[in-house]
Amino acid sequence: MASGFDFVKVHAGWDECIFIYGDQLPKGGELTLGLSFLRRPSIRATEVGILYPSETEGRVRVRMIDDTKKDFIGMCGGLTQSLGKAIVETDIGERLGIRIMDGTNSVTLETDAELIPIKIDVSDGVVRSVTTDMQSYVDGCYQRGVSLVEVDGMTLVNVGIDGQEKEFLVLDVDELLRRFPQVDFMTKDRAALDALETVYAAFADSLGMPLDYLYGVVYKVEEAGTAIRICTVFRFVPWDFQRGDRLEYACGTGTTALGIALYKRGQIAFADEPVEVLLTVGGEHLPEETRMKTRLTLTGTQNRVVGAWFSHDRIELVASGKLYSLSRQLKRS
Repeated sequence: MASGFDFVKVHAGWDECIFIYGDQLPKGGELTLGLSFLRRPSIRATEVGILYPSETEGRVRVRMIDDTKKDFIGMCGGLTQSLGKAIVETDIGERLGIRIMDGTNSVTLETDAELIPIKIDVSDGVVRSVTTDMQSYVDGCYQRGVSLVEVDGMTLVNVGIDGQEKEFLVLDVDELLRRFPQVDFMTKDRAALDALETVYAAFADSLGMPLDYLYGVVYKVEEAGTAIRICTVFRFVPWDFQRGDRLEYACGTGTTALGIALYKRGQIAFADEPVEVLLTVGGEHLPEETRMKTRLTLTGTQNRVVGAWFSHDRIELVASGKLYSLSRQLKRS
């Protein structure tokens, strides 16, 4: 007999997240089944969030599976944004015992790595914004190490890469142009991808580590000041040739790593007020109506970033219903 699984699918920019309930999954088979939902012939996505009720009021337990790493992960910023939307506008909140009212609602996500608070602004039962508190992630990056690194004549920022945990290599386009003056890094053309692959390979080789899932952020500062405007392209490894797209257009952890790198490079400084970083994905290479925007708020000391909060401007419900596992094949009902 077919075994059905309730699901909700939400996207936050580039991240497409499928949410399912842990109590409906076979014990010990969560990873295998979750990964199967990410691939053809299922509904496909970039992450799965397996949801469980928490023993603490106002919290949700979530285990995250990532299509890039093919494993459980501790944090995905886009998934936290998507879950905030789903808690309000589907029956997920009710099923997990989360009370939602108009105004600002606080929910804490219990992940494998940390507690992630989110604030959900609701008006007439509709989510207006989700803000993710990334302090735990910031602390983890600094614990693993944040440093300027020299790679092939360029100064890059290593945010949290220690040979075991592979977080972000952050690359300023102006710095890249010193080495590759003819390349337009704000596009997805072959020259840009090949140049970035060269840089990544050189960095990985310097640490004696494989490229398997080293992530990176490419950015260009458009306007400096108290509110710094940035055009960004997010990139990940390994490159997904089957999907034919090696650039990720929104990323919460990548946005936070970028904030840390901006401070490390001296491109932002902290005073009495928080620093606002406004990120526009794609810049002039994408039509205005298709550009996703992310707002990053940072606080810090003379030594480091202390707090980080981000919010994507485009979070949308995609689908909901039931998935069925028939033998080893999956299909959408």
